[in-house]
Amino acid sequence: MRVFRATDDGPADELVEVANGRASCVLKIAAPGEDGQRCVYYEDAMLGHVQRFPTPHDLQAMLQRHVREGLNTLPGWRAVFHQIDRDYDSFVVSAHSSLFGSSEIEIELRVAGHCIRIGCGLGFALTRANAFLDHDDTSHDVLCDDRSLETCLDRIQLMLHDQKRMRQGFVESIRAHAVVLQVDTTNYLQFVVLVQHDVTSHAWIDIVEVTLPLLWGLFDSDAGHIRGFHVKLRLVSPLGKTEYEISADARNQIARLMESTDADTATFVPWLLNVLQERFAMVQDDINC
Repeated sequence: MRVFRATDDGPADELVEVANGRASCVLKIAAPGEDGQRCVYYEDAMLGHVQRFPTPHDLQAMLQRHVREGLNTLPGWRAVFHQIDRDYDSFVVSAHSSLFGSSEIEIELRVAGHCIRIGCGLGFALTRANAFLDHDDTSHDVLCDDRSLETCLDRIQLMLHDQKRMRQGFVESIRAHAVVLQVDTTNYLQFVVLVQHDVTSHAWIDIVEVTLPLLWGLFDSDAGHIRGFHVKLRLVSPLGKTEYEISADARNQIARLMESTDADTATFVPWLLNVLQERFAMVQDDINC
């Protein structure tokens, strides 16, 4: 939130820039009244009242309520918001106008760790690509035949359902090859596994937290499975969790194996053992030197 300057209407009036999704909006916050409250305005509309020092969250919530109330007056939007409230963790909606006077509505959805952005017109026709965004901003478009918001939302839910089912099957099948101690059953994004090493000189046990790629398991009938298989590993100990560095060769190897064998746990577990044993091999090399 940025305060630009005092306005000409009074020494305590302020213009404040707040984020609304990817857009920025400028609000006017009037001087406090006798009760200490301040009126908040956006363009020609009064959004409500705030205390003397409003937080960015307060102002964003007021702006969201204003945008939603405006769209709710148009046919079909109330039902759309009800569906989104039901199916998604949270969302932000913003309106943009083009030079030609047409309006675009951007809806940013949050669900199962994903950030999904959808652009559509007031009549629900999609206006641009819809994407699942990974943490590094890589994305995958959602393919919808009739290019409507309703179809796109249904398609996203189907893809998330199929992804969760695939991840669940993968994690559960690991139990045949290793001891699974803990599982994130909400999204099956993470699990903790105990693996036992038995090499020539000695044996030891590792407890490892495995984080699957956010986009892995998404499937599109035209594009096939989405992205490679680049896991993150953290060693778990009484002192906490430590990031485990995976070599570039090992990353490339697991990506090739998992893409060719369709999430074969019989391939993944031996790979995990070899990766964890690499640090022991490096120690041995240092000793030999």
